[in-house]
Amino acid sequence: MSERRLKILVVGDSPALPTGVAETTRLIFQNLLRKFTESYERHQVGLFHCYAVTELMWPVQATALQEANGTGRFDPEDQYGQRKFPRVAAEVRPDIVFAFGDP
Repeated sequence: MSERRLKILVVGDSPALPTGVAETTRLIFQNLLRKFTESYERHQVGLFHCYAVTELMWPVQATALQEANGTGRFDPEDQYGQRKFPRVAAEVRPDIVFAFGDP
């Protein structure tokens, strides 16, 4: 019988961004993925998400709105995931929430 994967929901800067917080998030969770591939399922609410510097290794749900013309803009009412988080958490049902950001 296989064990259930532990679900981790990360809330923080998109791991694709060129910021220190994003780099730290990438390093922590990429290493966790490499070392314990079958143990964890990772998801993320990506603050200010865009595909800036790297390919993603786990699903990221952005805190952004789409404009009618197809361009994106960040939702000022969801700048820190306060709207997106409850929806994603209800869907993912994480065992652990890891919230990480600049103080």
